[in-house]
Amino acid sequence: MLPVELIEGLLAVVIIALVIGLGLAIMYSKITESIKNEYEARGYDDGGNYLKGLGMAIPILAIVGIIPTFGSVASLAGLVVWIIYWVKSAEIKKRLMSSPNEGGNGGMSSNPDILD
Repeated sequence: MLPVELIEGLLAVVIIALVIGLGLAIMYSKITESIKNEYEARGYDDGGNYLKGLGMAIPILAIVGIIPTFGSVASLAGLVVWIIYWVKSAEIKKRLMSSPNEGGNGGMSSNPDILD
């Protein structure tokens, strides 16, 4: 039988991981929504998922990373997905910065409803 202190510590780690994972999921969904809004404001709505799949995979892999058997593989996969996410987000930023917004010049939108 495991000592009570160890069980409490492990439970705390799991709860912390779940809270952080939930926070990451909310953050990445807001980023996806912001990118979608910016594309729609510029008339680029191409029906893509705007990094949503990659953004949701990151917190899922972070949560799975605490499972002892799968943890190292999930953590490595999470790192790879995170790198792919940021490379793709840099491509989106480059496209948005080089294209005209509603003011007619390049750069980000001045719409206050869009997260910049």
